[in-house]
This record gives sequence, structure tokens and C-alpha cells, in this order.
Amino acid sequence: MKVKYVVHVLSATVAAALKTLHVINILPAVALTTIEFIEKFDLFDIFNSSTVIDKKNYRQVFIEAKQLQFLQEMFDYLSGLKVFSKKGKNIQMLRITIKVFQFFGN
Repeated sequence: MKVKYVVHVLSATVAAALKTLHVINILPAVALTTIEFIEKFDLFDIFNSSTVIDKKNYRQVFIEAKQLQFLQEMFDYLSGLKVFSKKGKNIQMLRITIKVFQFFGN
């Protein structure tokens, strides 16, 4: 999947829509793990941060300790995932990207 599509799928809007479907009993409880996964991916906002002031903290220029803390949390989260696909390398590449951002952020 191309990154531009991933960013659209892993968005707060999609997570909110799925959560609504769960609340009105259209999606089963097992969908909550997918919703949690999608909600965590403000990661793309950090990688594309460019403005000094933004309503979403992670879209602000990469200068704050909380962004570094969030990256560590995401690294740990991704490390704990079990990938049942031959494309598990994508998770490894994302973890490497996080470590690079952490290195330059320190």
C-alpha cells in the first residue's frame, strides 16, 4: 500500500468512524484493537511536522520532549506487535525510522 493511502486509512477520522460503529453495535468488541492501532498513528504527523503552532501537538515542529516520548512509546508498541505477513519488514523499517528521529531529536 502506498504511503498516501496508509495516511488516509490510519487517521483520526477513520478511528472515530470505527469507534462510532462499535458504540452502536455494528462492529464487534474485537474491533477495538484495530481502533487503538489506528489512533496511535499520529506517528505520521511527527514525520511530517512543519508548523510551529498546530492544534495537534505532534504536527508541530519536532522540538519537544513529549514527541520523543511518544516515539519511544510507538517503538515499544510496534516491537510488541505480531505480524502475520511476509511484509513484516515494513514494521521493522518503521522502527528504524523512529530510532533515526529519536537520534536527531536528542
